[in-house]
Amino acid sequence: MNERTVTSLPHTIEELVDGILVQTEEDDDSLDVSTIHKEKSELLEEVRKVKDEIQGLEEKISFTRRKKRMILSRTTNTSSGSKNTIQDDRMDIDEDDSGQFNNAQQRTYIEEEEKNYSPASIKRIYETDDQIKRLASFTKIKFTKISNSLVSATNINNDNEEHVLRRYTYFGTTYGLTFSLIFDVDETNVCVKKTWVNVGFGAKSELGKFIEFVERENNIHLFFKGLISYARLNQQRTRLFEALERKYRRSLLVSSSSSTNNGYLESEKKRDFDDSVLDGGITTFLRFNDMI
Repeated sequence: MNERTVTSLPHTIEELVDGILVQTEEDDDSLDVSTIHKEKSELLEEVRKVKDEIQGLEEKISFTRRKKRMILSRTTNTSSGSKNTIQDDRMDIDEDDSGQFNNAQQRTYIEEEEKNYSPASIKRIYETDDQIKRLASFTKIKFTKISNSLVSATNINNDNEEHVLRRYTYFGTTYGLTFSLIFDVDETNVCVKKTWVNVGFGAKSELGKFIEFVERENNIHLFFKGLISYARLNQQRTRLFEALERKYRRSLLVSSSSSTNNGYLESEKKRDFDDSVLDGGITTFLRFNDMI
């Protein structure tokens, strides 16, 4: 019986393979060098495949643990309304429940408490943040309420990618015109999926087609651009009508007080005409042209 003394343990797979081949060569002197190198290459290739499989399994396990941690940490306790506390030792997934968890992953709906910014907090931001103040002064838009909430987070077709849909809600004013804007964002693909716009009744009658276009195309930039232009023109129109009303009513009073009996009837006719115009006879001649 041949006895061999092992001087040291191999530190790498390559050293282990070399040791096996050396031992094989010593046991069988008939093997040539080319055969030994061929066997070495085959063994190393098998080792590489095994290492790749191990790495893939480790990545899959890590991803599954992260998904389970996210879902369990957001699970609410329906009896008390408080969120369950999940310890790290419960994150380990064994072979028995991993299949059930992967099936549940395919359609997962997660609801998250809505994150609100109250009018007081928004006002404080406008007062303290210089950049926000500059933007508000430039755009003439001031938000009065902002909120966002998680609509859903799903894993589709086991593609190892989380699809997140979040809803954003904005209330604000521009040139005295109030508005609300709600839109859903697919944060995974970075795109707006759905848009809802609401403005005052008077403005909505003039902006109907424009709003329909914005909601159909989900074009948030065009909405703000068009809304600011309309609100500015609408404010100018309102101020013009107010100035005309003040001017003509004042001149009417002066002419009525200084009129003679012959001019009284003429004044009355003029006043009746002016009153009919100012009380609703003026048609809207400054209209907002659709920007589409």
